[in-house]
Amino acid sequence: MTQTLRTLRREPGFVFVALLTLGLGIGANAGIFSIIKAVVLDPLPYESSERIAVLWEVNPEGSLERVSIPTFLDWKTESRTLEALAAYRQVDFTFSGAGDPLSLAGVRATPELFAVLKARPAS
Repeated sequence: MTQTLRTLRREPGFVFVALLTLGLGIGANAGIFSIIKAVVLDPLPYESSERIAVLWEVNPEGSLERVSIPTFLDWKTESRTLEALAAYRQVDFTFSGAGDPLSLAGVRATPELFAVLKARPAS
């Protein structure tokens, strides 16, 4: 133990680099876990969130795409296992008038979206 302390006292640069490396590693792991926990592990802020799913289509090349309107309508009329089905798209809206135009992010959705999420719109 004494030999170790003497060696560390003689090599302060090594001690600094070792402590810096440990600190950065622990900090990075804590940050990544916080992000994963918030995005993946925490439940969605909706009632029965474990029953909510997002559905995608697979194109002929094998990659994921948003569901087309005809496919959505087919699923809605022919599904026997889904309790409810809604569609949404994230869109940008631009408001203009007097002054500079204002661009806002929004959602265009079918009327069933609030029923699927078991949520009420803010008034």
